[in-house]
Amino acid sequence: MKAFERRGRFWPSEDPSNWLPGVLRFDPLVGAHLETEGSFWSVTHLFNGQSARTTLLGEIDGVTYTLDGCYRRSRSTKDSDFPSTRWEVDVVYEGCRLSARAQPLFTQISFRIAHLESWLGRSNIRQETEPDFEKIIFDETPLERVSLIWERPPQEAAETDDGHLEIEFLPQCGNTDLVSAKISERAVITFTPCEPAPIDQLLPIVGGVQQLISMSIGRAAPITEIEVMHKPPWSVSESASSAKPVLIHAPFRGSFLLGEDFTISSDEMLFSAERTSGAYLIAQWLPVAETYQIAVDLLMTSRYMPVAESRSRLAIASGAVEAFYNIKFQPSSFVEFADRLKRLAACVEREFHVLPRDVEEWAKRVKRDRTQVMHSDPRRRHTKVVPAYQTHADDVEYLLMLCILREIDEDTLIFGLGRRPERRSGLSEQLDILTHRAPLSGRPARDLGR
Repeated sequence: MKAFERRGRFWPSEDPSNWLPGVLRFDPLVGAHLETEGSFWSVTHLFNGQSARTTLLGEIDGVTYTLDGCYRRSRSTKDSDFPSTRWEVDVVYEGCRLSARAQPLFTQISFRIAHLESWLGRSNIRQETEPDFEKIIFDETPLERVSLIWERPPQEAAETDDGHLEIEFLPQCGNTDLVSAKISERAVITFTPCEPAPIDQLLPIVGGVQQLISMSIGRAAPITEIEVMHKPPWSVSESASSAKPVLIHAPFRGSFLLGEDFTISSDEMLFSAERTSGAYLIAQWLPVAETYQIAVDLLMTSRYMPVAESRSRLAIASGAVEAFYNIKFQPSSFVEFADRLKRLAACVEREFHVLPRDVEEWAKRVKRDRTQVMHSDPRRRHTKVVPAYQTHADDVEYLLMLCILREIDEDTLIFGLGRRPERRSGLSEQLDILTHRAPLSGRPARDLGR
């Protein structure tokens, strides 16, 4: 998602004749806002100084926009004849006109996430060199013709309880000029629900995949593009009006990372999907994400915070550990935080061999630092990075990621691998890269991609 500034005309959804010129601005970090030359008094009603939310429509360069969740933030009175009004916008839909009277339904959602291509671990672009007999140099030696060939791979697909999930690779050409061109490929994940669904039911699918990739590769993976398919409600038949692609512009988790370098190799990941069916793995992950939603959400909050925020990261990651422990084991009595850490570490030791030499001492140190963070003065601004807090935040996140990934049923994964006999079977074998890694509180920082 990229920032933009676009000028057009905008109007209330229920009053198309009441249009005003304006400028729509979008920033992936802070969201969208609209500045109009005037005010839509017909849709603005005040209650205790608050503006009611409404839906605005617009047209920019012949493209229709729907601005959902708009509310008036401020109004400039520099020019009494044409006062400027600023509207904050929750979500911008580019390419459709949605009704404010009924909840819009979408037939499909497609999205891209950073590192997705690296996680899938494939390249369908190959180079071929052959002599060009039409171009002969002085010694009658033909020049070489170099070709880049992209072979469309078969789509990976899997069924979920709510719909159909598939992964497709598409070629992409950029930086084309007279002397050079850049050829690449991108992976797109598409989910088609069994029945048309509102955006609130489709976005959790996107979030679930983002969570899986973030934990799998050990690095934050922001969403880079979301597109939904919308069928106009006035369509009376399947053939009368087909669904239209609609781009969504909104700030999502990790948007501040979109300008960073996204290169990552498979040996830097916790595990990749190279030896599994990526779509099948995602389909099996979504129920796990739903079961442990509270713990996963807290973990992602910690993972997507700047590394320097070691105090907050340790506190939030510790809360995620407690939430995961309570869901998985449902303790009937109070359990010390250190004992929770030890039990979770023991759960993953058989597959991953990541325990520190002295688990008891390590758990006590993490608990001690976590207690200091939780009981520190909230009014004091902590700007100094404490190395121990940073290390233990990494440890707790790392341990919890392994615990959550382990909840993906191994038998289910083996069943999925059975359709690809050339690939290894067994979750522990796919994650054997972890076997030789340094243990908790001792591994290099690059192991977590930070």
